[in-house]
Parts: sequence; C-alpha cells; structure tokens
Amino acid sequence: EYEFAYAEDITERELAERKRKETLAFLQAAMNNSPAGIAIADAPDGKLLYVNKAALGIRGGSQEELVNGVGIDEYVSSWQILHFDGTPYLPEEVPLARAILFGETCDDVFIIHRPDQEERIVWANAAPIFNEDGDIMAGIVVFPDITELRQAEEEVKRIFDMSLDLICVA
Repeated sequence: EYEFAYAEDITERELAERKRKETLAFLQAAMNNSPAGIAIADAPDGKLLYVNKAALGIRGGSQEELVNGVGIDEYVSSWQILHFDGTPYLPEEVPLARAILFGETCDDVFIIHRPDQEERIVWANAAPIFNEDGDIMAGIVVFPDITELRQAEEEVKRIFDMSLDLICVA
C-alpha cells in the first residue's frame, strides 16, 4: 500500500505577498499624507472609492458624505465644482469624469464651493487607470489647493498695474 504526500515550497509566494503588502503600504502612506487632494473612482459609473485627508480638507465634509453613492452625475452637485464665472461644470467636463468616460489624461483649474461658503481654487490633474486588457477600470485625480497662490498672483498683478498707473501719471 502506497501513501502519497504533497509538499509545495511557498517561500516565493510568501515573499511576493509580503512585497505586495509593502507596496500597498507605501502607496497608502503617500496618498494619506499628500498635501494635495486625491480621489479614486471606479469605472464606468465613476463612483468614488477613496478620497484622502487633504481632499476632505479642501472640500470640507466627511469621507462618508463625499464618497458614498457619489458618481459622475453627482460630482458637480456634491463637490460644488464651478467655473470662474460661477456657473457649474457639466458632469462630463469634470477632469475625473473625463478620465473615466473618455480615457483622457487632463487637467483644469476650477473652484470648489465649500458648504461653509468658502471657495477653494484647485488645479485638478486626472488620469484613467487601465486593467490588464487595456480597459478603463478606474480614474484618479490629484488636486492641490492653489487658492493662496492665485490670491498672491492677483496681488502682484494689482501692484504692477498700480505701478504702471503711477508711471503713466508722472
């Protein structure tokens, strides 16, 4: 009578799993500690899967209210995304939506009108995330808050214009 035993060396698999977990920890730390807002959304509906702490600080609100059930059609209303003339974006104009719907890597500067009535200016850079078959499986957007930079630019322009007026008068 014969008995068979099966043995498998799982060292390679364990090392690969450890490496995967380390890589995931690095990415998580980078996203959680980024000073720029970061959001990731699933395709094709654009449902938000993740927003980092900086995104919550820029927009105001909690992870639950900004992520749960928010898809492409709700980006503009939930995040109050506005053009500089105050008109709301169309859903398909939002960079994250463009990345998911059209596979575009794109950027845009716009206003986020917070619930506390404060307005923040962001520079949003979005890109699609593709699966192994080349299909769009998600989208990511990184959006630093450039409000103070824009205000400083306006102040420099105002001072420059004022200086020109003084030179022309003299």
